[in-house]
Amino acid sequence: MLQVQKLTRGPQLLCLCLLLSVSLAPLAQAGFIDSYQLSAFTLTNTPNFQLNNGSVKMAGNSIVLTGGNSGSGEAGNADLVTKALVADMIQFMYSYSSLDIPNADSGGYLLNGLYFPLAVATGASGTVNFKVIAGDNFGFRVSSADNQFEPGILTISSVGAATTPEPATGSVMLLIGAGLVAAAGLRILRNARVETGA
Repeated sequence: MLQVQKLTRGPQLLCLCLLLSVSLAPLAQAGFIDSYQLSAFTLTNTPNFQLNNGSVKMAGNSIVLTGGNSGSGEAGNADLVTKALVADMIQFMYSYSSLDIPNADSGGYLLNGLYFPLAVATGASGTVNFKVIAGDNFGFRVSSADNQFEPGILTISSVGAATTPEPATGSVMLLIGAGLVAAAGLRILRNARVETGA
């Protein structure tokens, strides 16, 4: 009977170890800037570059979008837009600065042409999450009421484009679950054989 207990504990212990190792495995996480590199975005100045001379650059691992400051006295937007590669949760950190008066410039994000302002004065910062589906247009905007007295500057830093389990994790979990069920079934079968003397 002692030998039967050792046999039934072995598969259970193996399954438990496998379950713990998979459940403690880190989640796959692609950084926002890694998933959507600056080269995948298009910068558009409206109404045109002469009236709104916004620009974009990389600074370390951050995208820095600078609004217009052409001196035109005309309102304008600097939009940085790309298409979503897959259905995903877009996550990023932002900070905003401007030497202009509050509300003369603003910074925020775009989703399918809709503008969601995040900041209208220096010092605003935070973290943003929003969902996209494959093919959605999304990005960032710095808007200027007059293209004068210094631009708004929106800095986007990576938090992550997605935090999803690695693709194999689900199937591994199913295999482990099936292994646990099989181990429990074997234990019941062996216990029945020991009791009947078979």
